[in-house]
Amino acid sequence: MNNPKSIEYSSIKSTAASKARSEKVKYKINIAIEILQTEKKRITHYSIAKKCGASFNTVTKHVSEKYLVSLNEMK
Repeated sequence: MNNPKSIEYSSIKSTAASKARSEKVKYKINIAIEILQTEKKRITHYSIAKKCGASFNTVTKHVSEKYLVSLNEMK
């Protein structure tokens, strides 16, 4: 029926693809933060999501509230 080797491989492949997507999203979020800083705008989860094209929930998953506070205090 199912070859255990192919099931294991697909699991590893899936994990690698997920990690790659996560790294890409983190990169986009960091770029969006830099853009908002140069524009001297308030940095919020919503503004980051809007700027980088990621969903609000994805941004809240990757950016903590404490980090946002520290970014806005640096102005």
